[in-house]
Amino acid sequence: MSTCKFCGSSQLVPFSAEERMFGLGTEFTYSECQECYSLQLEDIPQDLAKYYSGEYYSFTGLTYSASLKNIIKQLRMKVFLTSGWKVFQPSYGAWLLKLNLSYSDRIADVGCGNGQLLYELSVSGFKDLHGFDPFMEQTKQINSALKLWKKSIEEAEMKFDVIMMHQISFEHMEDPALKS
Repeated sequence: MSTCKFCGSSQLVPFSAEERMFGLGTEFTYSECQECYSLQLEDIPQDLAKYYSGEYYSFTGLTYSASLKNIIKQLRMKVFLTSGWKVFQPSYGAWLLKLNLSYSDRIADVGCGNGQLLYELSVSGFKDLHGFDPFMEQTKQINSALKLWKKSIEEAEMKFDVIMMHQISFEHMEDPALKS
């Protein structure tokens, strides 16, 4: 790889890492961009599914909350987003507050796994949430605010106000590009 596929910089530093979560022992070569600090796989395997088996932590069952707990989560989120008080901050609150979101914003989570983060946002009052993960078993409508799609975001015919990518989602995109 001669240039960063995200920012175009030629300032790449290669390194190797071995897969150890499932003990497959596969070695991967990555490049770290010295301009945008992204990591990118040099050669993306044809079949990534073996690295995301049913035992992968993000594919465990979704943990649902009881109705009373959801009401408390909604109140906590309203107080947190309007006041910024850390005592009311959910674990994902620091970055959420910086986004200055509206409850009606369309939000996508790329590589959403079981959708737990989106579920927490949905019970906290957000109304238009979409998770994308080509390795989940099937597309699922979780509630009126949340749908989990068994596909990549590149296959979606939707526009979003916010696109989240946590963990190692970005490096798995073979040819990322912005669509207008």
